[in-house]
Order: sequence, then structure tokens, then C-alpha cells
Amino acid sequence: TMGAQVLCAPCVTSHYFYKELSGSVSVPFLHMVEETAKELRDAGKKKVGILATTGTVKTGLFQQALEKFGMDWTIPSQLGQKLVMSLIYDDIKAGLPANMGKFRRVSDELFDAGCDSVILGCTELSLIKKETPLGHGFLDALEVLSKRCVETCGGKLKGKYRQLIS
Repeated sequence: TMGAQVLCAPCVTSHYFYKELSGSVSVPFLHMVEETAKELRDAGKKKVGILATTGTVKTGLFQQALEKFGMDWTIPSQLGQKLVMSLIYDDIKAGLPANMGKFRRVSDELFDAGCDSVILGCTELSLIKKETPLGHGFLDALEVLSKRCVETCGGKLKGKYRQLIS
């Protein structure tokens, strides 16, 4: 670890290998997915929508973490998941602005299904907030990881970072 006192992986999908990775080091290794679930639990959320790559959805990483902390979850329909993948690959990874029509369609689908919050569960989706205010109910897993890194290292959080979801 070359002197690091805490480790993290800023990639959701890599958490499929969390046990293997964390077991190979002697310092704390923050679990982005579980920390996101804890943040939602602490905010009193009950049913969470998951926006993530198809690979992440299929691994059940967020689903298992949300259940572990007492929450229900919903994933997009087949069409909604195609829109998520298109946002990630055709828009963001291609260096284009995120198509907010696609984003709103799939996030509205999750809120209409009774979700009280939606996880931005892919680090590419984190970039959407940079250009467009999303409003209430969204939680960025990468922001949660950043917050936990600061806290774990003994740093102080500025006001807006204390509560990441409303």
C-alpha cells in the first residue's frame, strides 16, 4: 500500500471483486456500494432506484447492499436499462453531453415505480450533475465515496457535503 492508510476504488463494477481486493491489503478498503446504501438508510430512504451499467445490475451489488441495510430497490425496465447504457456509452464515454431526455425518462420511471431516491451508480453518471442540476432524490455513489474518504482520513466536511441526499 506504499504508506496509504485507507484505500478505495472509484469504480462501482470493481466492487464485484471487493472481498478479494480488501483481503489482500492490511488497511481499511472502503466499500463504495455499501457506503452508498448506508447513506440512503441514514437519510431514511425506503425504496431506491438503481441507475448503473447492465453488468453492475446483473451482479446485484447495489441490490444486496440495499437489502442488507433494510431497503427495497427497483431497477429500470429493459428499455430503461438500454437508455442508461446509451447515456453512459453513447453520450458520456463518447465525450458528448448527456442526453437529459434519456436520463429523465429512466429516472421518472423509477420514481413512478415508488422510489423515494435514485442512485447514480456508475461514475460516468456522476458527470451529469456537473452540467445539469438534478433536483431532489438523487445520490451519487462517487460523492458518497469521496465523503467517506474525507471522514475516514479525519478531514472536515463542508456543509453541503454533510447530507448528500434530500
